[in-house]
Amino acid sequence: MRRKLLAHMLQGLESRAVYDFVTAHLGLVCALEHDGFVSYCLIDEGDWQHPFLKIVLKH
Repeated sequence: MRRKLLAHMLQGLESRAVYDFVTAHLGLVCALEHDGFVSYCLIDEGDWQHPFLKIVLKH
């Protein structure tokens, strides 16, 4: 049960980080996904400010 609770807590942190980034960069994000987002252009790593969630480029 503890693992499940921790997983839900981490999922909430991820969702909040993505939501905050999207609202701060209107027009840059074209699609939200369950674990991230898709943008029209490459995101500068300096633009993504989160203490432990990293931005990852997927093709």
